[in-house]
Amino acid sequence: IEACKRFNKPVIADFDDNGFNIGDDNPAAEFYKRDVIHACLDRIAVIADVVTVSTQGLAEVILNRTPNANVKVVPNAIDDKMFHMDISTLPREKRILMRGGGSHDKDWLKYKDGIIQIMQLYPDYKLSVMGFHPDWLRQIPAHQIEYYQFNDIPTYYSTLMELNPKIMIVPLLDNEFNRCKSAIA
Repeated sequence: IEACKRFNKPVIADFDDNGFNIGDDNPAAEFYKRDVIHACLDRIAVIADVVTVSTQGLAEVILNRTPNANVKVVPNAIDDKMFHMDISTLPREKRILMRGGGSHDKDWLKYKDGIIQIMQLYPDYKLSVMGFHPDWLRQIPAHQIEYYQFNDIPTYYSTLMELNPKIMIVPLLDNEFNRCKSAIA
Protein backbone atom coordinates (compact mmCIF):
# COMPACT_ATOMS: atom_id res chain seq x y z
CA ILE A 1 0.00 0.00 0.00
CA GLU A 2 2.80 2.38 0.87
CA ALA A 3 4.41 1.72 -2.54
CA CYS A 4 1.14 2.62 -4.26
CA LYS A 5 1.00 5.82 -2.27
CA ARG A 6 4.60 6.70 -3.26
CA PHE A 7 3.60 6.43 -6.92
CA ASN A 8 0.41 8.47 -6.37
CA LYS A 9 -1.88 5.51 -6.98
CA PRO A 10 -5.20 5.71 -5.17
CA VAL A 11 -5.72 3.02 -2.54
CA ILE A 12 -9.15 1.71 -1.62
CA ALA A 13 -9.28 -0.77 1.25
CA ASP A 14 -12.40 -2.81 1.92
CA PHE A 15 -13.06 -4.17 5.40
CA ASP A 16 -15.68 -6.92 5.21
CA ASP A 17 -15.62 -8.02 8.86
CA ASN A 18 -14.65 -6.60 12.22
CA GLY A 19 -11.11 -7.94 12.35
CA PHE A 20 -10.59 -6.29 15.74
CA ASN A 21 -13.17 -8.35 17.60
CA ILE A 22 -13.19 -11.94 16.36
CA GLY A 23 -14.28 -14.64 18.79
CA ASP A 24 -11.95 -17.51 19.68
CA ASP A 25 -14.30 -19.94 17.91
CA ASN A 26 -13.83 -18.18 14.57
CA PRO A 27 -11.44 -20.08 12.25
CA ALA A 28 -9.65 -16.76 11.54
CA ALA A 29 -9.12 -15.94 15.24
CA GLU A 30 -5.57 -17.30 15.40
CA PHE A 31 -4.55 -14.87 12.67
CA TYR A 32 -6.58 -11.79 13.65
CA LYS A 33 -6.21 -11.90 17.44
CA ARG A 34 -2.68 -10.51 17.37
CA ASP A 35 -1.60 -6.97 18.16
CA VAL A 36 0.59 -6.82 15.06
CA ILE A 37 -2.41 -7.56 12.83
CA HIS A 38 -4.52 -4.93 14.58
CA ALA A 39 -1.68 -2.44 14.06
CA CYS A 40 -1.56 -3.35 10.35
CA LEU A 41 -5.32 -2.93 9.97
CA ASP A 42 -5.11 0.45 11.72
CA ARG A 43 -2.27 1.51 9.42
CA ILE A 44 -4.18 0.42 6.31
CA ALA A 45 -7.21 2.42 7.45
CA VAL A 46 -5.09 5.53 7.96
CA ILE A 47 -3.06 5.46 4.73
CA ALA A 48 -5.79 4.29 2.34
CA ASP A 49 -7.48 7.06 0.37
CA VAL A 50 -10.80 5.51 1.30
CA VAL A 51 -11.90 2.55 3.40
CA THR A 52 -15.17 0.93 2.39
CA VAL A 53 -17.31 -1.07 4.80
CA SER A 54 -20.78 -2.57 4.42
CA THR A 55 -22.31 -1.40 7.72
CA GLN A 56 -22.40 1.69 9.91
CA GLY A 57 -21.41 -0.47 12.89
CA LEU A 58 -18.17 -1.50 11.21
CA ALA A 59 -17.52 2.11 10.17
CA GLU A 60 -17.82 3.16 13.82
CA VAL A 61 -15.39 0.45 14.96
CA ILE A 62 -12.76 1.63 12.47
CA LEU A 63 -13.33 5.33 13.17
CA ASN A 64 -13.07 4.75 16.94
CA ARG A 65 -9.64 3.19 16.35
CA THR A 66 -8.47 5.51 13.54
CA PRO A 67 -10.44 8.79 13.66
CA ASN A 68 -8.59 10.20 10.63
CA ALA A 69 -9.55 7.33 8.32
CA ASN A 70 -11.78 8.19 5.37
CA VAL A 71 -14.44 5.52 5.94
CA LYS A 72 -17.44 5.18 3.64
CA VAL A 73 -20.37 2.83 4.13
CA VAL A 74 -21.16 1.03 0.88
CA PRO A 75 -24.02 -1.38 1.56
CA ASN A 76 -23.64 -4.82 0.06
CA ALA A 77 -25.40 -4.81 -3.25
CA ILE A 78 -26.69 -7.53 -5.49
CA ASP A 79 -26.83 -7.12 -9.23
CA ASP A 80 -30.22 -8.76 -9.67
CA LYS A 81 -29.71 -8.82 -13.42
CA MET A 82 -27.20 -11.63 -12.89
CA PHE A 83 -29.89 -14.12 -11.91
CA HIS A 84 -33.59 -14.74 -11.52
CA MET A 85 -35.02 -13.07 -8.39
CA ASP A 86 -38.79 -13.29 -8.96
CA ILE A 87 -40.74 -14.41 -5.91
CA SER A 88 -41.94 -17.94 -6.41
CA THR A 89 -45.67 -18.49 -6.79
CA LEU A 90 -45.21 -22.22 -6.19
CA PRO A 91 -46.30 -23.65 -2.84
CA ARG A 92 -43.52 -23.46 -0.27
CA GLU A 93 -41.76 -26.73 0.48
CA LYS A 94 -41.87 -28.13 4.01
CA ARG A 95 -38.30 -27.03 4.39
CA ILE A 96 -36.27 -24.96 6.82
CA LEU A 97 -33.18 -23.45 5.27
CA MET A 98 -30.23 -22.61 7.49
CA ARG A 99 -27.16 -20.93 6.06
CA GLY A 100 -23.86 -19.54 7.21
CA GLY A 101 -20.14 -20.17 7.22
CA GLY A 102 -17.76 -21.89 9.61
CA SER A 103 -17.15 -18.66 11.51
CA HIS A 104 -20.63 -19.11 13.01
CA ASP A 105 -20.01 -22.35 14.94
CA LYS A 106 -20.68 -20.70 18.30
CA ASP A 107 -23.71 -18.85 16.90
CA TRP A 108 -25.28 -22.07 15.67
CA LEU A 109 -24.34 -24.05 18.78
CA LYS A 110 -26.57 -21.84 20.93
CA TYR A 111 -29.60 -22.87 18.83
CA LYS A 112 -28.59 -26.52 18.30
CA ASP A 113 -31.04 -28.04 20.81
CA GLY A 114 -33.94 -25.95 19.51
CA ILE A 115 -33.21 -26.86 15.89
CA ILE A 116 -32.96 -30.58 16.73
CA GLN A 117 -36.20 -30.38 18.74
CA ILE A 118 -38.05 -28.65 15.88
CA MET A 119 -36.96 -31.37 13.48
CA GLN A 120 -38.23 -34.01 15.94
CA LEU A 121 -41.57 -32.20 16.34
CA TYR A 122 -42.01 -31.82 12.57
CA PRO A 123 -40.77 -35.05 10.95
CA ASP A 124 -42.39 -34.06 7.64
CA TYR A 125 -39.97 -31.10 7.34
CA LYS A 126 -36.47 -31.13 5.89
CA LEU A 127 -33.59 -29.03 7.13
CA SER A 128 -31.53 -27.75 4.20
CA VAL A 129 -28.14 -26.54 5.41
CA MET A 130 -26.06 -24.32 3.15
CA GLY A 131 -22.41 -23.66 3.90
CA PHE A 132 -21.25 -24.80 7.32
CA HIS A 133 -22.03 -28.40 8.34
CA PRO A 134 -21.28 -28.90 12.05
CA ASP A 135 -21.06 -32.44 13.44
CA TRP A 136 -24.18 -32.03 15.60
CA LEU A 137 -26.34 -32.02 12.45
CA ARG A 138 -25.82 -35.81 12.39
CA GLN A 139 -28.30 -35.99 15.28
CA ILE A 140 -31.03 -35.17 12.75
CA PRO A 141 -32.30 -38.22 10.81
CA ALA A 142 -30.67 -38.49 7.36
CA HIS A 143 -34.03 -38.36 5.55
CA GLN A 144 -34.69 -34.96 7.16
CA ILE A 145 -31.49 -33.19 6.21
CA GLU A 146 -29.92 -31.93 2.99
CA TYR A 147 -26.44 -30.43 2.66
CA TYR A 148 -25.44 -27.72 0.20
CA GLN A 149 -22.12 -25.98 -0.35
CA PHE A 150 -21.68 -22.27 -0.93
CA ASN A 151 -21.00 -21.36 -4.55
CA ASP A 152 -20.67 -18.16 -6.48
CA ILE A 153 -23.33 -15.52 -5.77
CA PRO A 154 -25.61 -16.25 -8.78
CA THR A 155 -25.61 -20.00 -8.00
CA TYR A 156 -26.20 -19.29 -4.32
CA TYR A 157 -29.31 -17.20 -5.02
CA SER A 158 -30.58 -19.63 -7.64
CA THR A 159 -30.28 -22.43 -5.09
CA LEU A 160 -32.18 -20.38 -2.52
CA MET A 161 -34.97 -19.77 -5.02
CA GLU A 162 -35.11 -23.43 -6.08
CA LEU A 163 -35.27 -24.70 -2.50
CA ASN A 164 -38.29 -22.46 -1.88
CA PRO A 165 -38.27 -22.95 1.94
CA LYS A 166 -41.12 -22.05 4.25
CA ILE A 167 -38.59 -20.81 6.81
CA MET A 168 -35.04 -19.48 6.55
CA ILE A 169 -32.83 -19.00 9.58
CA VAL A 170 -29.38 -17.50 9.98
CA PRO A 171 -28.56 -18.00 13.69
CA LEU A 172 -26.34 -15.25 15.11
CA LEU A 173 -25.38 -14.36 18.65
CA ASP A 174 -25.68 -10.73 19.67
CA ASN A 175 -22.05 -9.60 19.81
CA GLU A 176 -19.90 -6.83 18.35
CA PHE A 177 -18.53 -8.99 15.54
CA ASN A 178 -22.02 -9.99 14.32
CA ARG A 179 -23.45 -6.49 14.78
CA CYS A 180 -20.86 -5.29 12.23
CA LYS A 181 -22.06 -7.75 9.58
CA SER A 182 -24.51 -6.81 6.86
CA ALA A 183 -27.98 -8.32 6.84
CA ILE A 184 -27.68 -9.62 3.30
CA ALA A 185 -28.99 -13.17 2.95
